[in-house]
Amino acid sequence: MAAYDIVQHAKVTRDPLLAGVLNALLMRSSIIEEMPWDTIGTLSQRVTRWKTLPAVTFRKVNGAFSSDIGRYEQLDETVTSLGVDIDVDVMLDRDQAATSDPRALQTEMAVASMAYTFNDQFINGDQASDPDGFNGIKKRVANLPAAQTITASANGLEVNASDANRHTFLDLIEQAIYELEGDADLIIGNGTSFRQLGSVTRRLGLLDTTEDQFGRRIRRFGDGGPRLVDIGTKADQSTSIITNTETQGTSSATTSLYLVRFGAGQYLHGIQEYPTRTKDLGERESQPQMRTRVEWTPGLAQSNDRSIVRIKGLIWI
Repeated sequence: MAAYDIVQHAKVTRDPLLAGVLNALLMRSSIIEEMPWDTIGTLSQRVTRWKTLPAVTFRKVNGAFSSDIGRYEQLDETVTSLGVDIDVDVMLDRDQAATSDPRALQTEMAVASMAYTFNDQFINGDQASDPDGFNGIKKRVANLPAAQTITASANGLEVNASDANRHTFLDLIEQAIYELEGDADLIIGNGTSFRQLGSVTRRLGLLDTTEDQFGRRIRRFGDGGPRLVDIGTKADQSTSIITNTETQGTSSATTSLYLVRFGAGQYLHGIQEYPTRTKDLGERESQPQMRTRVEWTPGLAQSNDRSIVRIKGLIWI
């Protein structure tokens, strides 16, 4: 198992095609950018999670300790193959009047789709309905202890209805951070949550901003706190990955935030069989098309129950 820095790989690779692919992934997925990765060289990784700790006792002088053992569970986390073959007609490829390289353009569009698809899988992936993918954090948190899911209010909390509700919302964030083991790295929501969370924290003096490697403004919850992430849309560029139409009690207009704690081998982290692979396959034999293949084998591994928290039942008005 080897640590992998996708940001550094994009900077140092001598393959311009691969550099473009990696940067395109990073530009469109804050999750890929922020999450630590392990290259495992195989299709699955076994993780061990604590369940119950052994009972310990005080003893009398010349007395004996009681005997007990801790209980744990071992789970196999798997990777999956995500990619595409990109075919461009040779006539377009050799068109001297083209304003942009058609193969480069198609590759950029394909990699953007890969990034959006990964983002969707990171939240909504469910191997029960799509065995070719991996389980996302929504499915994972549903199988964790009840403390890892926080309900804002029985019928939804209208956060901006009053200052009192805004303070209640911030209390929920603090509660969620407490339920993680250590500090949160990301607070993840949809575009509405991203904007409204920024508004609430700005009003109360809790919004901090920095820049990432691409010069984009990064919003954080407090000075040096968790990054606020808009998970965005699916590859169709219109369907929200996290909707504003979740049902909570009598309301069907709620949404959720997810807080995550990252750590390779300790908390939530990414796994990959090998780093992203690109290959120019040249002209196909069956058709006059130039083919480029892009393949990546990502997955998630979770080594600690207290690495994900969901806050559900939020209403933004």
